[in-house]
Amino acid sequence: MLRKSLLIASIPLLLTGCETLLQGAMSMGCALNAGPVLHPESLPAGRMGEAYSVRLAVSDAPAPVLGIYVNDSQPLPPGLRIEHQERDDHGWISGTPTRPGSYEVHLVALTYGTQCAGRRAERTYRLQIAE
Repeated sequence: MLRKSLLIASIPLLLTGCETLLQGAMSMGCALNAGPVLHPESLPAGRMGEAYSVRLAVSDAPAPVLGIYVNDSQPLPPGLRIEHQERDDHGWISGTPTRPGSYEVHLVALTYGTQCAGRRAERTYRLQIAE
């Protein structure tokens, strides 16, 4: 009877140890994953008053893409916006630029978290808009 009680009492401890081991293995796997990458590497120039459209893509994402966002401190030129459908691995910069200039634009793509916490891809672009 005592042996049976000890065996029953030790099962949760054994399972807890396995869970800790599995969590540690997942954490290590997450740390080794390089993370997602935002493409393209550079943006083509645009012209004020002319339609502009560039495809953005997220590669090597460990989970679906939650969103692609522009940093408010380094925004797109006036008249341009980001279009992205949640869970798609791509999006678009589109619109019609209304002001010429050289713009430094910072974009961030975020993924959902699964076994790993949500990941992010970032890239800063120089976008030229001619008159």
